[in-house]
Amino acid sequence: MKFETKTEPLEAVRISLKDESGKEIGNARVNFLKNDFHEEPYAHLEYLFVDENHRGKGLGIKLFDKALEVAKSKNAYKFIGTSRKENQRAHELYKKLGFNQYGYSFRIKLIDYKTSHKGYGEKRE
Repeated sequence: MKFETKTEPLEAVRISLKDESGKEIGNARVNFLKNDFHEEPYAHLEYLFVDENHRGKGLGIKLFDKALEVAKSKNAYKFIGTSRKENQRAHELYKKLGFNQYGYSFRIKLIDYKTSHKGYGEKRE
């Protein structure tokens, strides 16, 4: 038995939402991934963030609409959004935007972000 690996390029689009002064007040990232079962890529909404001072104004929906537009322009066959299990606000937004809850997500953290990336994430025990 022998394994062969091939590195394939990842395409991603970062969307920035700025106020009138040019300050970024929100952003989103959409990754486009391929698999052997579809010719078209699928889109994964890695994150969608709106600054706390600008929440509740519909900007998350505007960012999502732009991300969906980008996904459609790349001919993605599906659009996946994820969030932490406890993030009920994101879950409600996803439902409002037409997402259906589908399956479960599991992960193994490979990097201790607390010590290597300015405090993002939790330390693995």
